[in-house]
Amino acid sequence: MRRGNQMSIFPKLIMAFLIVLLPLYALSIRMNDQSKELVRKEITQTVKQRMDAFISTLELDFDRVMRLQTEYVNDDDIDILSTRGDLSHIEFTAAVSRLQDRLRLMKNAASFVHDSFVDIGLMDRRISTDTYNEIPAADRAVLNQTANRFESPFIAHQGKLWITLPYPGTLNRTPVFTLGLEISNESLASYLKGFTELQDGGGLLVDESLEWSIQSGEGVPTVMEAVEQKLRSGNFGAAGQEYETIRADGDSYYLFFDKSDKLGLTLSVFVKESKIIGPLKQYNDRVWWLSLFSLIIVVVFSYWIYRLIHRPLAQLVDSFRKLERGHLDAAMQIKGSGEFTYLFERFNKTVYRLKELIDEVYVQQYQAKVAELKQLQSQINPHFLFNCFFNLYRMAKMHEIEQVIRVTQSLGEYFRFITRGSDHIRLEEEVRHAKAYADIQEIRFEDQIRVRFEDIPDRWRNRKIPKLILQPLLENAYQHGLEDRGEPGVIHVGFMDAEQALTIFVEDNGDLTDDQLAKIKGLLERRQSPEENAGLYNVKRRLQLFFGEAGTMEAARGSDGGLRIELLLPADMGGDE
Repeated sequence: MRRGNQMSIFPKLIMAFLIVLLPLYALSIRMNDQSKELVRKEITQTVKQRMDAFISTLELDFDRVMRLQTEYVNDDDIDILSTRGDLSHIEFTAAVSRLQDRLRLMKNAASFVHDSFVDIGLMDRRISTDTYNEIPAADRAVLNQTANRFESPFIAHQGKLWITLPYPGTLNRTPVFTLGLEISNESLASYLKGFTELQDGGGLLVDESLEWSIQSGEGVPTVMEAVEQKLRSGNFGAAGQEYETIRADGDSYYLFFDKSDKLGLTLSVFVKESKIIGPLKQYNDRVWWLSLFSLIIVVVFSYWIYRLIHRPLAQLVDSFRKLERGHLDAAMQIKGSGEFTYLFERFNKTVYRLKELIDEVYVQQYQAKVAELKQLQSQINPHFLFNCFFNLYRMAKMHEIEQVIRVTQSLGEYFRFITRGSDHIRLEEEVRHAKAYADIQEIRFEDQIRVRFEDIPDRWRNRKIPKLILQPLLENAYQHGLEDRGEPGVIHVGFMDAEQALTIFVEDNGDLTDDQLAKIKGLLERRQSPEENAGLYNVKRRLQLFFGEAGTMEAARGSDGGLRIELLLPADMGGDE
């Protein structure tokens, strides 16, 4: 929801139009898919019906010719020629002529019979419709086999199909004669070609032994190989499945199977998928193009509304955001006339009035800030001055002239520094003053407390800072950390240079308890000056008045167990450190 609220009006307009159009688009796609399924179903049913008609035609033709073949077993001329060897030439010629006439009748009874013949063992001759010749030994061994005329009546031999009827068909007995039919591959191929005259498809007709086959159509070799592989594996024509899908050379094909239980022949027909659902795919492509065109219209129309309504509104929002960031020059240019003109005029008047009020409040706040800074800088501990004069009195009384000279020199520099009119000084000057203060304190504590100063990073020496921010930290270390400590004390003043800020730390080796540390952290978090440790709060407050939220002050335990105060000074974004 948050992301949706932050989204601009332009994508929202597009989403609104898409929400309206997407259901219509989805409905169109759904209707196209349903039409595709309906067309696929109709075409597959048509193909199956044609395949059934093809198989039925074969079964009727071969059933008729096989019935004639069975009737001719009792033919008188066949009986005479196969049992009598004492026929005269005239009788023999007449019997052969009459038999050939009947063989022609049997041949013409079916469209797919190439020739009909009788193999007579006694004569060692084959009598066909037009010839009378010897029986080839290879043919005799194969064609005298007995086949199941009700399930698979064909014998595959020499690339052709044969239907034979040996007589008698008893096992382990040489037939007296064999009635045979030679099936015409050309006629079957022509019939199959007429059946499979489908673009980008073809057909394959095979016998049960897979030793004979004919094919037609524009089937690529890889498709034929896939079909033959399925036939050899027996993995085809699953129950309830109207077709299978195969891929060859990057194209999809629908594969149909139909088997004749009477003839033992299997018909396979494959059709390229694009042939079946090609027009629907074209319609689907048109839907996609229409969708793209609709999307372009949505974007263009949304952009037009965006230019008409959202652009002035966006300018107004952008001006408000500039105003939030403090840019008081966010007045808008008024062009033309319309509903937004009044809003622009009211906004500009509000900005001008706001600038006037801010100028008035800024002057008052600046004057108050200057007064507060003066008051904070004036909070110098008088106890320090009393100790300095008392030490001078003691050293003068003891005739320690060198020490008197050292203290008076440092004290003179100290008072000259704090009485200067400028409230902001360079960091190098602040450190020099802190060193003068430390010299005075070292004389007071008779070198029992030493102060070690690190060198200031070069690029930070001229950085402007509030005056008197290091002395209160040293004074706090002397009074609360090391003054009542019996052992020698050490105060370490160091600098850590970062890319965008400088950290100044003042650390002592005093005995700091957890309660004392928690108390110091608590007073630094206050918004009003506390009665105790006012010096630390004074430094924090002046940092905030000078640097804003970027200037911070934190307290922690140092590496030697004492208090560690860190001041964070931001870099001058104007270019001068």
